[in-house]
Amino acid sequence: MTDEKNPKLNEADAKKTADKQEGVPVYPELEKSREAMSDKLDQPGALEVAEMPESDELAARRGKMRDKIQESSTVEEVTDDPFEDDAGIADMLKDANLSTRHFKFCCSGIVVIVIFASLIFGGFKLVDWLQDRPDKIDEPDIIDENPDLDIEDLNVDVSIESGLLVGSDEAEKDFGVLTGRDIGAELIADDGLAKKISDFSRMYETTKVDVNDLLNKSYERRATLSDYYDELTELLELGRANLDDLLTESEQLAGRISATDVKKSTLEAEFFQNMNRLDSYSTTVSLRDFIEEGQESVRLKAENKARLSLIELYDELVVLMAAKLRDIDLNEEALVKGIKIVDVEGSDIDLIIDDIEL
Repeated sequence: MTDEKNPKLNEADAKKTADKQEGVPVYPELEKSREAMSDKLDQPGALEVAEMPESDELAARRGKMRDKIQESSTVEEVTDDPFEDDAGIADMLKDANLSTRHFKFCCSGIVVIVIFASLIFGGFKLVDWLQDRPDKIDEPDIIDENPDLDIEDLNVDVSIESGLLVGSDEAEKDFGVLTGRDIGAELIADDGLAKKISDFSRMYETTKVDVNDLLNKSYERRATLSDYYDELTELLELGRANLDDLLTESEQLAGRISATDVKKSTLEAEFFQNMNRLDSYSTTVSLRDFIEEGQESVRLKAENKARLSLIELYDELVVLMAAKLRDIDLNEEALVKGIKIVDVEGSDIDLIIDDIEL
């Protein structure tokens, strides 16, 4: 009997037949076992292996192995970053329908924009820095402490020698507001002098008004005359007050001029003494002080001269204003009524009398 599915079984049957033919002795038990095995093999499904029951230890090992595999796969999923390798970036570019050339072009464009913005920002900062930078300060000229001067030429004017000896690098003083330096000296400012000049102009214009013409243009002659009289009286009081102030200021300036001249003479003597000793430092200091006192003396004399001139003008105008007020007092009714008296030469009526006779 042959079996197409089991060639090994066919070989066993062939060997068995050959043994019988050769006369090999076969034991009875072995013969029975062969026959029983042969019968089983002849049955359908005889070669199928029966499932062996799995032990508990093997099942436990399989469970542990399954858990480890799941843990390792979970860690890899969490830590895996598609951007760590080129494959992840390439996949993203592929999903966005972009190539690596497009990606490089975009990166280059971003770099160029950043550089351009940095250049613009730096340019603005540079311009601001250049504008805020202070101008160059001119360094003062160095004064030669040992100028080559001839001692015999020192008899010339000191103002000329001062220009040869030193040059001051200090800013010139602004005398816009002039104040006294001496202890106890009152404030004397140019704005006060300007106000007195303005007051004098008002006084002069008011005094030169033609009273008859003013009254002829008015409908209320008495009221107009009264207003003019009050204004003239007020300006006369102001003029007298300004005149007193000018006299006081002139006296103060005269005292300061005298003190300045004394100090200037002392500094001049010190200057020549230091020059004779060839003391460069002391000579420079004394010369500087002498120049300052000389300038102060010139300024004070100019101020005093201006006040003396204004005092003379005020004095004349105050006298004229007082006379005009007295004239209005004595001829008020005639002015109000517009009466004029004619003095006829050779007549003895004497309608016009002198105020001395009153």
